[in-house]
Formats: sequence, structure tokens, C-alpha cells
Amino acid sequence: MFEWTLGYDPFREVVALRRQMDRLFDDFLLDDRAKRSRGPSGWPAVNVIDTPTALIYEAELPGVKLDDIDVEVTASSFTLTGERKPDVPDGYAVHRQERRPIKFARTFTLPTEINPEQVKAVFRHGVLTVTLEKSPASRPRSITVQAG
Repeated sequence: MFEWTLGYDPFREVVALRRQMDRLFDDFLLDDRAKRSRGPSGWPAVNVIDTPTALIYEAELPGVKLDDIDVEVTASSFTLTGERKPDVPDGYAVHRQERRPIKFARTFTLPTEINPEQVKAVFRHGVLTVTLEKSPASRPRSITVQAG
């Protein structure tokens, strides 16, 4: 007779196998244009730094020009969109292309409310730094506890 051990879920293995098969078929069956239009999940790489007064997002954007970056902010979300365009002059042939053109879009739900009027974005050396000032109501405050 077959017994399942407590805590063992045989369907978890099936789900993991399914994900691996999906990745395998995506890699072999999709052409390069389809892969690019899908965009890689998690690109660009972004660091999120939470300070007492601001949220700071640092995005690595190698090969992306300033004019091809768009930042949109609301009180509760931050969206980064853009495109890395082909960098080959007309009339030249490409023999190998490892840095491909790509369109990207990432939206982050902010962990605290910010002031959309107090946002600063700086693009330097291929890194976009977006500083979102927290709204005064969402900043941590120190409260004095009194004896009673």
C-alpha cells in the first residue's frame, strides 16, 4: 500500500517539471524577435534603498540613452520604461550580437506613500537613480513614552 509522508507534496515536483519544460520550449521554439518583444522579467536590475526620508531606486541601464528612458510616479507606484536601441551604423554588418535591442517596463508598488512633487531622477554612467521623498505623514517619528 502507498503512503504519503506528512509534509510531502508530489504535485510540487510536477509543477517544477512543468516550469522547466516551459523554459526549455521557450528557448528552442521562440525566435529572437518574440523573445525580445516579451522582454526579460526583472530587467533592468534595480536596487531599492529605504532611508528615513526617501526611497531610492537605482536601475542599471547599460547602452540605454537618456532620451529613451521614461519615469512615471504616483503616490503609490513607480514605473520605469525605456528602450535600448540598435547601435549599428547603416551599411555595417553585424557578425555577432550579444547586446540586443530591448524594450522594458517595470512597475514597483511603493512600500510607503511618497510626495509625487518631490521626485528627483539622475542618469549617470549607465545607472538611473530615482529618489522619491516620503510624505511627511509616512516618515517614522520618535514618540516619548511618559510614566503614568
